[in-house]
Amino acid sequence: MDNELIESTDEYDVYKVTLGHLYHFKKDCNKGEFRGQKTGTTRMKYTDGVEPRTIPLRLKYRQQS
Repeated sequence: MDNELIESTDEYDVYKVTLGHLYHFKKDCNKGEFRGQKTGTTRMKYTDGVEPRTIPLRLKYRQQS
């Protein structure tokens, strides 16, 4: 893994990874772009700006209620 630290603030660290920038939050964010992020969580920003598409689970793996 070729991760390098780009930026570090009191709220989060930014790492450069192969798919884009990975934000690791050190404390809860209450304002700004990352409002609502909790301590210890991560968020990925992709370089091409396109989020990966979500694929629904197969019917046999869905939980029946």
